Amino acid sequence: MARRAIRPVPPIAASPGVEVTARIGSFDPVIGCRHPAGSVAGTNGGPERTRAAGTVQVVGGCGKGDIVTTSLPLDHSGLGVLQRKECLERLAKARLGRVAFISQGDPVILPVNHGMDGENVIFRTATGTKLLAADTEQVVAFEVDGYDADRRTGWSVLVRGVATSVEDQEEVKRLNLLGVWPWADLTERSHWVRINTLSITGRQVVHPYRAGTY
Repeated sequence: MARRAIRPVPPIAASPGVEVTARIGSFDPVIGCRHPAGSVAGTNGGPERTRAAGTVQVVGGCGKGDIVTTSLPLDHSGLGVLQRKECLERLAKARLGRVAFISQGDPVILPVNHGMDGENVIFRTATGTKLLAADTEQVVAFEVDGYDADRRTGWSVLVRGVATSVEDQEEVKRLNLLGVWPWADLTERSHWVRINTLSITGRQVVHPYRAGTY
């Protein structure tokens, strides 16, 4: 008997309402097991799993009969995708983040107290590596996160952008009124750095709800 061909697998959709398929025999991070051939039916009745973003229906194999749902669309690794608005809200609520950049050829990640100026991250700093990265307009990354170890949940938001020094004195005066102050205050941090945003992405650990289970 000829073996039935399997269509190539597209990436998991990041927008709600888009249906995607996964190759049979692949590990499903939502269900938590590997599906054998024919265990999950696709939209055309073939040996595929079809997943509308945020929803999985298992009709065979492990978890047979379960309706598994999540509140967020899922990425390829089974993490919930935070929408841009939610990412910006979490960036604004967080008071501590981490800025990643290159210093003398090596990657460096340092914590900073930050604020938001529109969709751009801002923070104060003293003379040093962070200011040098801004003076040279490095492409940097900035991350905030939160977690609950007992519930095994967590989230993170990642900003990619270009670091710049704020030199205009009117801009400095305006930023001074935003109430962003570093916790480490033994040394004056009078220089402002702005990360001009290129992209914002967010992910959250989701634990699916299976209908009929508690």
